[in-house]
Amino acid sequence: MESKAAFKTDKNEQKNKRSRHLWFLLLIFIALVTSSILGFILGRQTGTMPLGQVVDTIVLEPEVPVFHLSGQTLYTDGSPAAGLRMQLHSEPIETQTDSAGNFLFPNVEQGEHSISVLSATGDVLAQREVQILRQNQTHQASVKLTETDSYVIELSVDVRVLEITIELDQGSLSIDPNLTFATAEGQVSTPYGTANISQGTIVTPQGNVYLTDGHVIFPGGTQEDPTKILLPDDQVIIDHPLASDVYDVTREGIVTLPDGTVIKPGGEIITGEGAQEGPGETGVIVSQQTVTPIGSSGEEEKPKTEPTPEIRDPLEPPSESTEAVGKPEPEKPEEEIKPTLPPYTDPGEAKISASQKDGSFTSWDQYRTLDLFYNPTTGQNEKIAPGSQGYYLFQLENDRQEKLIITLTFTKEADSPYLSLVFTLQPYQKTGDSVSGTLTQDQPLTLKSEIEADSTLIYRLDWQWPLDSGMDEADTQAGKQGGTYKLNLTLHLEGEHE
Repeated sequence: MESKAAFKTDKNEQKNKRSRHLWFLLLIFIALVTSSILGFILGRQTGTMPLGQVVDTIVLEPEVPVFHLSGQTLYTDGSPAAGLRMQLHSEPIETQTDSAGNFLFPNVEQGEHSISVLSATGDVLAQREVQILRQNQTHQASVKLTETDSYVIELSVDVRVLEITIELDQGSLSIDPNLTFATAEGQVSTPYGTANISQGTIVTPQGNVYLTDGHVIFPGGTQEDPTKILLPDDQVIIDHPLASDVYDVTREGIVTLPDGTVIKPGGEIITGEGAQEGPGETGVIVSQQTVTPIGSSGEEEKPKTEPTPEIRDPLEPPSESTEAVGKPEPEKPEEEIKPTLPPYTDPGEAKISASQKDGSFTSWDQYRTLDLFYNPTTGQNEKIAPGSQGYYLFQLENDRQEKLIITLTFTKEADSPYLSLVFTLQPYQKTGDSVSGTLTQDQPLTLKSEIEADSTLIYRLDWQWPLDSGMDEADTQAGKQGGTYKLNLTLHLEGEHE
């Protein structure tokens, strides 16, 4: 009995050992499977492209877009200065006047420039310094000669095209103060009035044609004078015909409208009925075979009518209202006239510089791609996962005499997965004054800070993907989707002055 019991006990012990061994192997298998799944989820967060690029749009208020400078160069006797080279600096842009003296400098930025007129051999015939300033107003353009014998051209930020007239006189050039300009919304202003392309096709005094869909035609007229066409997206095409369902533009710049009206280079207009007209000094609106000068109301001034005196019965007692007839009105105290202050303008500017991989800073322009998740320690764009963190530096120079309020706004790119990233903004190597927040699924994240007047600061933008964000499902989905994670980053600066 004792031997049988011992034998049975040995068998049970062997059976239990095998069972424990199987459970151990099963636990190891489960652990391996779990690790593989976890590794797949986190490892899939990068594709073949480097991870962590941020596509940003920087908007400085007021936003300062480029504009297109068109013009006509004439001699003092009014004849066109044809076939001359013209240059615009600081970033050199060169063009040539056509047979009518017309020229176009596309994509001009604000700042210090010089306009030079050169002969065919490169000799400088005339030159003048020009400062171009963009102002935070609308529908405005002006030019004035300063005491230093240079010009200042002030444009509101919505000006898209500026037309000027340059006069050459014995080695010097001058700019006519009468300007024509067009805004991005299609408003065209000449010295005589304002019109909009919603009213019809507009022909300016220089003969440029503003079509109702946003195209602008700078006609050439001959094979040697190529036509330039400004597209609605501000690209310029040269010596190329343009056709649509409602109009045609030939290589020579002849525009044919739907009603049969033809506009030739130089601004000559031939309606479908055969009438010939030009833009004149005012510029014109062409619509339904009707040519209307800009600035004309089309209404005759009505003669002023004197009020009819009241006739009353002499036997009727006078009323309070009639007693006052014929009596002088009591003098009213003069109202105090308060001077109107000009809008505040600050001559300074703000400059933003982005951190480079070598630690230097470079200009941070619109649509710049930033390696936000670049690891300066390893020198690589590494895969990120829950628990990853890092930082990015950018520099802000405030030359203005006012404090600037800084607003950083983050939004998720449409094709990127949602990651619950935490961003913190603070001055670099300076304690305190930090702001932070978490990017949510559908709402933008906004962080605000400020920089004092006439100062320079380096800002540190920290990011973190929390290990325990409470968004496990979203984190897992991001890992399955993979690819490059992108954000839209907007930087907005706004002055604060008394």
